Parts: sequence; C-alpha cells; structure tokens
Amino acid sequence: MNKFEIKSQKTRTLLIQAFWELTKEKELPKVKIKDVTDRAGFYRSTFYLHFTDICDLLDKEENLLVDKWKDKIQSTANTATPEELLRALSDYYVENGDKVFTLLKERVYSKYEYKMKQTILEHIHTYYPLTNSDIFDYAFEFYTGGIIDSMLKWDAEGRKADINKIIEYILQWIQHGIGSNYWTVN
Repeated sequence: MNKFEIKSQKTRTLLIQAFWELTKEKELPKVKIKDVTDRAGFYRSTFYLHFTDICDLLDKEENLLVDKWKDKIQSTANTATPEELLRALSDYYVENGDKVFTLLKERVYSKYEYKMKQTILEHIHTYYPLTNSDIFDYAFEFYTGGIIDSMLKWDAEGRKADINKIIEYILQWIQHGIGSNYWTVN
C-alpha cells in the first residue's frame, strides 16, 4: 500500500469508528453525516470520498458483520451440529456484540437481521435439503426470532447471564420442547 492508500484507510476507519460511537448516543436514524465528520475531525467532503451517505456506510458495516458470521460458519461447516452452530452464533454475538445489538435494536432502519437470516438459511439449505420449504420458513422464523430476542434480552440485562447456559437451554427447548423440562402434567 502506498502512503495515500494508508491515509485513506485510516480516514475511513476513523469515520466508521465515529459512526459507531454516535450510535451509542443516538438512535440510528438520527446519526447524520455532519455528526460523523465532526466526531472524526473531517470535512463532509472527506466522508463522500468513502461513502455515498449514512445508509451506504451502514450497509457496508452490516455486510462486514454478515461476512464475519459466514467465516464463523465456514470454520465449522464440515463438522457443525446444531449445537456447534448455536455456540458459534453466541461466540459471534460476544465478539461483535455492541455493533450487532445496535443493529438488531434498530430493526426498522437496519437490514442486518434480514441479512443474517438469509445467511443462515443459505447454510441450512446447503447442508440440509428441505422437503417442504413453505412450512420450514415458519419454523425458521419462530426459532431465529426467539434466538435473536433472547440475545437482545441478554444484552439489555447487561450480558450478566452465562451465554453458554442460555444456549444450552435454547437447545434443550428446540430438541425436546419447553414443556418436557419445565412443567409436569398432573
């Protein structure tokens, strides 16, 4: 890399860092280009050298996070059981938590959740051929929605609970049903 490319990459990194800092202070739709450039110490014109607008920056960051998840899946692809995939997902949440949870909380503004679900679906279809995809889609939404909402609850409560224990319970419920472990019928 030449000096210009290095400087350009550093500038881009500072803009992205400023964006994520601002998302901790404001709702995603309220983060403006001027906020980002003021925080990073650049002119607006510098922002436009790297991104077309805030949505472009957000889209690129979402794609980067999805790519990290794809890498996580690929590292377990040949040996992944459902348990290993869920544990990989929990590791991913721990490693990328602040960004991921910001995007999940902003479901209306962010396409991240949709992109993640599509990535998981592609993985499932690759390794587990489906016979009835229409019905599968409902079950998939039920399970992924529950897992995502569980992770959001974990984040909202300060990430104090043992994430591996949460995953263990989720797996038990998926495999055996919630009633079999927690309620007895008289």
